[in-house]
Amino acid sequence: MGFLFIILNFYLPLNNDIIINLIPNFIGFWFLLKGIRELSQHSTLFDKAAPLAKILFVYYVLDFIANLTGIASKLLREHIIGGFLLGLLIIILSLSCSQLIVKGIMEMEVKTQCRAGTEKLYTAWKSYAFVLVIYYLVVYFAPGLSAIGLLASLIINIYFLITLNKTKNEFTAVSIY
Repeated sequence: MGFLFIILNFYLPLNNDIIINLIPNFIGFWFLLKGIRELSQHSTLFDKAAPLAKILFVYYVLDFIANLTGIASKLLREHIIGGFLLGLLIIILSLSCSQLIVKGIMEMEVKTQCRAGTEKLYTAWKSYAFVLVIYYLVVYFAPGLSAIGLLASLIINIYFLITLNKTKNEFTAVSIY
């Protein structure tokens, strides 16, 4: 559930400054933290992901408030390079967190000897990570290609979510949780 809220973002711009995130990322990180707590008994990698998820939760609460009040747009216009670097840092933290979670799931598969398709999940995650970084760079450096990047990102995001759900269902079928 957490990844769904994090990956699928829908924004409603009210004007040039105020943006409402209809599915706030901080809710996704809250769900992700709940899942990490439940799965921590299966791998220490989940414990390593928890601090990153907490940092991202706090960041996205602040981001939500900044977008809602218009502060974020104003700051981004005034500090384009700082905004780019902050965005890059958030992507690195987010990908590190999600990779630890996926690797933790892979470790669960080995420990439980349950065939859950984690190799496909890791391949899907790598595709997701690659497209996320490329799309971010396209938005900043080739905004004319943003629509193509958005479509590619949407397809890969859905592929990752479907693969993650299939893996979860395999574990659920053998009562790992």
